[in-house]
Amino acid sequence: MATVQRERLIECDGFRVEAPRGLLGWVEETWLGSDAEPAALAVRTLDGQRGLLLADDIVSVLGDEETVVLQQGTRLLELGSPRL
Repeated sequence: MATVQRERLIECDGFRVEAPRGLLGWVEETWLGSDAEPAALAVRTLDGQRGLLLADDIVSVLGDEETVVLQQGTRLLELGSPRL
């Protein structure tokens, strides 16, 4: 299963997130892993919720279209509200 080169995820803030079933939401920020490489994207969904999308579930990044494309069956991990 092909996945996108992780360095392409660095500049995806604001990109659309497209799943096979349609628009899922928009990228809010890139999360880096322990190796300082992009590991996930924080996504704001259509209903205003937040989710985490693992880099391994991303098929491609379409820079000209500002779109991140997901593979079939991808699920967002739930993100809770920030706590102080």
